[in-house]
Amino acid sequence: MPEETPIESTETKTVEIEKSKVNKTLSFKKSKFITYTILAGMVALSGIIISYMVGYDSGSAANKPTVESSKEKTEKEEKEEGLIDAELGDEIKVKNGITIKLEEASIDQSYEKQKEEQKKYYNQATQSAYLESDYFKYSYLKVRVSLNNTNKVTLSYNPGDFRLKDSDDVQYVYSTGEEKTLYNLTPSETTKISLSYYVPSEEKNFKLIFDNAVVSFKLK
Repeated sequence: MPEETPIESTETKTVEIEKSKVNKTLSFKKSKFITYTILAGMVALSGIIISYMVGYDSGSAANKPTVESSKEKTEKEEKEEGLIDAELGDEIKVKNGITIKLEEASIDQSYEKQKEEQKKYYNQATQSAYLESDYFKYSYLKVRVSLNNTNKVTLSYNPGDFRLKDSDDVQYVYSTGEEKTLYNLTPSETTKISLSYYVPSEEKNFKLIFDNAVVSFKLK
């Protein structure tokens, strides 16, 4: 009898094909999951790095000195001040609306005469060491200023706002105990005030400052 060739079951082949498909599908899904996981991890890591760099840059910027901003601000403030340079005898209308004029600036000769008398006394009394005290090294500088209100409203001023500076930029203030008192100037009113400052006797160059006006003068 002829030998029978075994016939594979169609059902068995179908099962094996289905298993192969399932395995391939699972393998593909697994590879896809791994790929997505890696991509998600990379995106998350990039986000962390970017956040860190942004935070670091922000922190660094906050800690850096704002040199340029300060410079621009200073230049802007100086420009806004609008300082007016003037000399003895010039009329200047300052920002608050008052027109001022430095009419006179001189050393108080009465005080100088008193110092000379004291010098003679201490020289005769053989107490010349006292002549080295500040009393003999300083003088009273008197200035006379006129103030005029050319506006239609009453304006106020404070004598204590008049400041004096010497050639070394040392500042001297007018102080009488009433330097904080405000005085009014009615429309068209003009007044004159006298101020005195205790300054080094050897100093000759000064600036009287009021509001945005800087009046330079030199003593004879």
